[in-house]
Amino acid sequence: LYFHQSRNSLHSAILCGLSFSAAVYGYVADSGNDISRHMENLLIYRDLSIYDCFDVLKKFHVSHVYTWDIWSWIVSQTDNPYLLQSTAAFIGYGILSYIIFDYAVINHLKMKYWLPVFFILLTVISPLDIVIGIRSANAFIICMFAFYQYYSKKSSRLSTFTLLIVAFFLH
Repeated sequence: LYFHQSRNSLHSAILCGLSFSAAVYGYVADSGNDISRHMENLLIYRDLSIYDCFDVLKKFHVSHVYTWDIWSWIVSQTDNPYLLQSTAAFIGYGILSYIIFDYAVINHLKMKYWLPVFFILLTVISPLDIVIGIRSANAFIICMFAFYQYYSKKSSRLSTFTLLIVAFFLH
């Protein structure tokens, strides 16, 4: 509704990301899901410096996920493991919202045209993939954002490549 009134894609995307983030804060998934393992691994990152956090999970056969190492280190410093899934929702839904809202602004689309596309994206990229799986869903969304920026916003190859590298090293 805020986007419909303001047509400000960045502010609307941040609000949408915060809304989804608040909605999933404190969600407790089954113990067999990725999020449980990731939340337990935050204890490993807690007492490390940021320079020592890279490849810390190599002994668990999860290495070369540098974006994930930084993300885990930041969340571990808050001593609140529920922020892991909350930040995942913020990033994932913030980017998805921005893509849809920005495209709607550029093409002067009315709500009846952009809202169904937004709902389709919300079903194609499952909320549980973002909140429980975190890495693969958000890596995919970051790749979508890189291609959107390159093809719709005519961003540079360097920024597109950088976003793709961030997504690659997230998963």
